[in-house]
Amino acid sequence: MIMKLFTSGRFGRGRRRGGILSGLLAASALLFILPVAQAEIVDGVAAIVNDDVITLSEVDEAGAPIYQQIRRRFGEEAQPEIARARREVLDQLVNQHLMEQVIERYGISASEADVDAAVNDVKAQNGISQAELMEALDREGVSYKDYREEVRKQIQRTKLMRRQVRGATEMTGEEAKTFYESNPSLFEQDEQILVRHILIATLPGTSSEERAAARKKAGKALARLNAGEDFAALAKDLSAGPTAREGGSLGWISRGDTVPDFEAAIFSLEKGQTSGVVKTQIGYHIIRAEDRRAARTIPFSEVEASIRSRKLQKDMEDEFQKWLDKLRANAYIEKKL
Repeated sequence: MIMKLFTSGRFGRGRRRGGILSGLLAASALLFILPVAQAEIVDGVAAIVNDDVITLSEVDEAGAPIYQQIRRRFGEEAQPEIARARREVLDQLVNQHLMEQVIERYGISASEADVDAAVNDVKAQNGISQAELMEALDREGVSYKDYREEVRKQIQRTKLMRRQVRGATEMTGEEAKTFYESNPSLFEQDEQILVRHILIATLPGTSSEERAAARKKAGKALARLNAGEDFAALAKDLSAGPTAREGGSLGWISRGDTVPDFEAAIFSLEKGQTSGVVKTQIGYHIIRAEDRRAARTIPFSEVEASIRSRKLQKDMEDEFQKWLDKLRANAYIEKKL
């Protein structure tokens, strides 16, 4: 499990809500959270990094979510892809061990306040409460103590990156404007709708009687809305999932951002209009179009800060990768996979 603090993509795409995703921890990322390798039995050596040993258990613990995705995608032909993924996971772990060695040498630390702030940021970005975070960690078999320790380590890696990167400079306004004018397709934004929804959820394996009860509950919610109740207030009271506390807000939705049935219902609505009961694979929804905006080219004034910060981030990552390459070149690394 990895929980991202931010997402990237085209400048012109609609904002997507963060979530709990599977994947690798990239060495240059500002803050990710991943489960701790908890193997108790050393079943082999995957690599030696200076004075550190990376075990096969550590590799497979870190790579488990990726292996699961590969098995779902490739079925019986998954093994060669898993072998390749294991080598990539090992390569990332080598980078992490090298960075941790330098962190120890420099005495780079992260305080409890730093960790608290990072965890709170994760919850805010993903729209979850402390209880929901604890539930997610429990599902992954990760203790809160170990989770916080991994947060601490990633904060230390971020501080290391900032210490090593000296040459990155932010774009000037004129340079940002040149980039904007030279890449018009990056700033084309599709038609979007500002959406709220109420979800009466159904789980996989739900019986026909339970589905009928959920459908009936959604119908009653729709009747209350038609009688004049406030949509956001009712969403807070009835809706399932992390959007409930935000009054069911899903933000701006573009075509392609969601499943076909939900998308079709969204884009059939006019501004201020509420749908009927809409069925999807996760349950029954009532959807409201708070606002609509036509496809457009985003004005430079709205994206200047984003352009400049992304350029700075890319320069920092490039510089840090060069430093990391030199660190690897001067290290003793013996890989067994």
